[in-house]
Amino acid sequence: MNIVLNLILVRFLAHGGLALATSIAAIASCLLLAYHLRRRLGHLDGRRILNSAGKFAAASLAMGLAVTAAGGYAAAFFDPALLTHQLLQVGGLIALGGAVYFGAAALLKTEELARAIAWASARLPAAFFKRFIQGWDMLKYKIRKK
Repeated sequence: MNIVLNLILVRFLAHGGLALATSIAAIASCLLLAYHLRRRLGHLDGRRILNSAGKFAAASLAMGLAVTAAGGYAAAFFDPALLTHQLLQVGGLIALGGAVYFGAAALLKTEELARAIAWASARLPAAFFKRFIQGWDMLKYKIRKK
């Protein structure tokens, strides 16, 4: 399906046709997989999935609008001929996009983000500090051994 759509849409939309064809094929594949999974398992709680997808789509829209607006304003402050300016502009826009996306997802009270935050806060600090302490102990051992 992807190859056929690529061959058709590339004539009209150039590289945009390739992206659109790949997206259409991915959506069709996802729908077919969901259909077969539902036949095997029974109920998939489709309303909950659609509700979550809608919230993340809204967060993505907010991110896209914020990055587009900021990119227009930032263009006046950066010289596109300088690599450092390009890196600063792109890095700043990526950071802004991430902050807006996660902020919007938090405001929309997405269940998945809440679970991810709970998981990270329960596991990451302990693992980080454990490795930090192990590294510090190894460093002390090497210093004492000299």
